[in-house]
Amino acid sequence: MTTPEKPHNAGALAQLHQAKRQNVAHRSGSARFLARLADEDHQRIALLIRKWLEQDALK
Repeated sequence: MTTPEKPHNAGALAQLHQAKRQNVAHRSGSARFLARLADEDHQRIALLIRKWLEQDALK
């Protein structure tokens, strides 16, 4: 079994979805929902890092 290629800026949820998508028969609504969660994953991480950097700058 070959491992799927990891997208360049993929978050953990996106990587999990990519790795498991062949094993699960998604309905179109479920697939769109999971794709949206994966897209938002990196945005939430970036916001958290920005918050940490701003807190460090105030010290």
